[in-house]
Amino acid sequence: MNIASLLENSSRWWPNQKALIQPYKIASISPKEYTYEELNKIVNRFGNALTGLGIKKEDRVAVFLPNCTELTISWFALAKIGAVMVALNSIYKSSETEFILNNSEVETVIVDEERLNVINEIRDKVPLLNKIILVGDKPKPNTLFFNELVKESSDDLTALNVPPEFPLVIGYTGGTTGFPKGAVMPHDSYLFAGTVAAARIHAYHERIVNVIPMSHTYVRLVQTLSILSGSTLIILERFYPNNPDYTLKVLSDYKATVFTVNTTIMTYLNAIPDEILKKYDINNLRIAVTGGAPLPWDIMKEFEKKFKTRVIEFYGLTETTPMVASWPIWLQPKPGSCGIPAEGVDVKIWNEKNEEVPRGEVGEIVVKGPLVMKEYWKNPDATKEAFLYGYFHTGDIGKMDEDNCLYVIDRKKDVILVGGFNVYPTEVESVIAAHPKVLECAVVGVPHEKLGEAPIAIITLKPGEKATEEEIIEFCKTKLAAYKVPRRVFFRSELPHSTVGWKVLRRVLREEYKNSLKS
Repeated sequence: MNIASLLENSSRWWPNQKALIQPYKIASISPKEYTYEELNKIVNRFGNALTGLGIKKEDRVAVFLPNCTELTISWFALAKIGAVMVALNSIYKSSETEFILNNSEVETVIVDEERLNVINEIRDKVPLLNKIILVGDKPKPNTLFFNELVKESSDDLTALNVPPEFPLVIGYTGGTTGFPKGAVMPHDSYLFAGTVAAARIHAYHERIVNVIPMSHTYVRLVQTLSILSGSTLIILERFYPNNPDYTLKVLSDYKATVFTVNTTIMTYLNAIPDEILKKYDINNLRIAVTGGAPLPWDIMKEFEKKFKTRVIEFYGLTETTPMVASWPIWLQPKPGSCGIPAEGVDVKIWNEKNEEVPRGEVGEIVVKGPLVMKEYWKNPDATKEAFLYGYFHTGDIGKMDEDNCLYVIDRKKDVILVGGFNVYPTEVESVIAAHPKVLECAVVGVPHEKLGEAPIAIITLKPGEKATEEEIIEFCKTKLAAYKVPRRVFFRSELPHSTVGWKVLRRVLREEYKNSLKS
């Protein structure tokens, strides 16, 4: 089944229901909104325009846009004609973009005016690129103008019938261990994940406000469940930490029932004074869904109390969609657990010998099921390394309890070996995050003369707060075994974040602070 069939069905069932709303101008792209019938028609027009340009089944087309309605239109138009979307994060610079365009062998890129500057900078280094489709309010030389393409095309198009394993999108990993890898995700992965996600949050005619980058797998899932459930997806450019009113006003004005967030955004929103929050009516908010970095329990409970809503965490990766596990809305979550595996998904915990460990023991999380990627694009060695007996190695350390609840402890590569003991940075970060003055923190391992490695903490404080290194260390000593307590604490105004999932870049901090314990 083609994922674009979801849009065709919804346009028949709820033709006048609002499907997409972009309330503000984003970059050079004006505000707009579409009903389901209007959205399906403009998707058909763009799909026919792409076919007219010679784009055919299995061709890769890069989408390099900020959050906007045209990104959703491109996703479904490419799916309808059997082309494969190559998702580019809107904040990628020239080197990242050049690598992905060449690696995915694209001939066409869909771009806005701001990111056109990046494309023009590298155009001579991407020999296959021969078509640039420009999204925005004004045409530019040497580009094909999106508005003209859809204006001149027919709105009659039926989604191509494709098998479940047919490629839908190539999502590139964060490149934390070298060049990013392109995870080839089939139609079935998001059809399956979207159906499970919609069922688990009881989604139906929701008003979903999104501030997460739409190039991220997490938002592709939200986009799918939105269309599937006849909901309205309200698209914002991003979350602005220094201007929370931008987001709060939309939550209030559109009576949002679902809000997409991540741990960083929740941390900033938790710090908003109650007198500011009281200016906005957010009483309709039913659920906040989160994915990406692990969610500390204290941050989640504080957010639920402050916003009088339920937080649902989705766990997964670029290679699996974020629906490996979650808490269904009808179950109460357990502290520290990201939920139970999705129906039809087999999750196991393996040791270093690739043997399943008993419940409660720690090992690597491996996954098998319809939501797992098909392969890494043009990288058979990495594909072979990632799979064993049909199970995908996530690289995450975790455990399962007797109730089949999954606990994600940390990334395998981030575990700190302190004198023979394993220290999991996420555990220490969760403790530090509970300190009332802390806004955000990261814990990394650095060389130690006697222990091999030892943990240090890098912290940003809430606005107006002051704290000392000794204060944080003493706080940790009351809650952690001695070998887990950070040996040093460093304060800074902000932490480095990835362009994929807005996760703190521990590898950058490890390099920056690698000599911090040397005498």
